[in-house]
Amino acid sequence: MIGAPVEQLDVVSVVKASQVVSGEIEPGKLIETLIRIAIEHAGAERGLLILFPGDEPRIAAEATTGRSQVTLRETAVSSAELPVSVLQYVIRTRESVILDDALVQNPFLGRPSTSARRLARSVLCLPLVKQSKLIGVLYLENKLAAHVFTPARISVLELLASQAAISLENAPSVQRS
Repeated sequence: MIGAPVEQLDVVSVVKASQVVSGEIEPGKLIETLIRIAIEHAGAERGLLILFPGDEPRIAAEATTGRSQVTLRETAVSSAELPVSVLQYVIRTRESVILDDALVQNPFLGRPSTSARRLARSVLCLPLVKQSKLIGVLYLENKLAAHVFTPARISVLELLASQAAISLENAPSVQRS
């Protein structure tokens, strides 16, 4: 694929990533694979996968690029982990939130559940939706750089999110609301 246009590489990447995600049937491995692929394709430093095992959102996994590790866990969502007002907006509207430079212009900053010291420069919070049903939310951030989540990267992630929602819905013992 050397010399291929960026758009073609993104399509190839998304097809490969979708195949990997759709081929995984064990819930833990599916979650780990999904979040690892998401942060790699997004240019994020950190990512969280939020699922709904009951009525409340819970963090199912965290991935970071610095340590190149994925931690599976089931912990409550808190403002220490991510800007809760951003997550609440995505849950309520089923729409993505993209903050190109959250430290400069951020409509969520004035809200009590958003801490300025915690917020990253670039933020992408993407719903995982299957037939208008919210399956999960993918939260990605980059603290160092603004404008990390480009339209091309977001397009790749939206396609991956569609496949992820289907795979998570079909995985045994992955709970959703």
